[in-house]
Amino acid sequence: MNRRVLLGGLAASHVAVFGIGWALSPDEPLDEEVQQTGFMKVQTTKVLEATVQSLRVENKLLVFSYKGSTKVIASRTYYKIFSGRQELQIPAVVNYYLDLSELTLANVTFEEKAKIVRVRLPKLKLGDIAFQPENAMSVSGGLLSWNDD
Repeated sequence: MNRRVLLGGLAASHVAVFGIGWALSPDEPLDEEVQQTGFMKVQTTKVLEATVQSLRVENKLLVFSYKGSTKVIASRTYYKIFSGRQELQIPAVVNYYLDLSELTLANVTFEEKAKIVRVRLPKLKLGDIAFQPENAMSVSGGLLSWNDD
């Protein structure tokens, strides 16, 4: 019986502490990020401000992503009788970006009568080409395709 009273009191105290912590904690979402910048130095920045700064640094807008493959074919003949053909197909992903750092006010025009804003975008830039060699396909055919040369 003593044990039940002790466990009941322990559970009640934990629930009470949890309720007090819940009541005293702020309801608004946190909008600050704290970073340790050195010994005894802490830098506090707003999360939204940090997000905008990272977007400014990146300054890229993904416009188009192409997923396809490239194919290489090699064929040869020897004495017009023996022939061989090898084909290699490798899939890849190519991204095209707009560099937003090239946009200036000179690229923007406004027609007040028609209430139209026109923005002349910079040229597309080719991003990295990501080959996927793990999905490559190789096809060999003919007698000379078995030759190491």
